[in-house]
Amino acid sequence: DVHLELGKVAEAETAFRAAIAINAKVADWHAGLARALVAKNDWDEALKASAVALKLVGNHGLAMLAEADATAGKGEIDLAIEAYEKAASFTRDSPNPLVHAARACLRQNRPTTARAFADRATQSFEAFAPAWLVLGDVAVATKDKGAAKQAYQKALSAPRGSIDKAEVKKKLAAIK
Repeated sequence: DVHLELGKVAEAETAFRAAIAINAKVADWHAGLARALVAKNDWDEALKASAVALKLVGNHGLAMLAEADATAGKGEIDLAIEAYEKAASFTRDSPNPLVHAARACLRQNRPTTARAFADRATQSFEAFAPAWLVLGDVAVATKDKGAAKQAYQKALSAPRGSIDKAEVKKKLAAIK
């Protein structure tokens, strides 16, 4: 998990595979492997790993989020939206499924659905900077400059979650 947080995807994959070799019945390790494979854009393998985790623990939030991200990565946004909804229901204390869903919908040119996920993220997790960032991105995509500025400003001042503040400031400056 630490390797993934640090962007060391290959090391994370190796560690998860080693852990699974020791004990293949730990859902967290399969979910972690799925997340590492998503980070590599290895969608099919990520889906396999998340399926194993979900077979072990049917409501594993991170496994469902990895499944959703992999499904979205394959371009199957409708199926991904269903998986994001499940991931959000499995992890009600985490904004990540909602933020990931909003980003995936934006990438697939589904701004209305992206807005719905971003709104839920900011309403339920008001202190989470990435939620405000994605809401700003949605507003830019829908040409709502005022809302974009507001969202980006809230992202910069939100106390939780990491964002690239310099990048957000560039996005703010680009709004004319």
